[in-house]
Amino acid sequence: MRKICFLLFSTGMVALSGCAIFAPTMSPYDQQAYAQTISTKVDVLNMMDSAIYSYQSQLKNIKEVNSELMKLYEYEKNRPKNTATLIQFHILLDSTKGGSEYIPFLRLWKKKSTLDSSYIAGKKTEIGQAFDMISKLENGKSKK
Repeated sequence: MRKICFLLFSTGMVALSGCAIFAPTMSPYDQQAYAQTISTKVDVLNMMDSAIYSYQSQLKNIKEVNSELMKLYEYEKNRPKNTATLIQFHILLDSTKGGSEYIPFLRLWKKKSTLDSSYIAGKKTEIGQAFDMISKLENGKSKK
């Protein structure tokens, strides 16, 4: 019985120490990244509401919002130890990995010229949730 207890204890200690040794490190909290994520989310969702109008008529706004989104992505991409946040950005942008389909939303809007408000609302929910995950991830980082 003592051997079993010792074995379980030592196995547990090795597992715990292994977690500490190999646990992925994460970048610290960044107020600028958090605030910019919220701001970009609002801009993206507001721009999506414009999909009831022709894509061409909204092109200037689309380009401005996409530029802000890419600035945020580039900022996040160049932060050290920020892999978890980048994974969330890929979910936001890349529909091939079960993402929220932001880029395909824009492609469909361009192709059809206008989109139905119920379709827009559904996509806004998905894309908003993807931004929320990025915000929550940032907010959960160490604030040292």
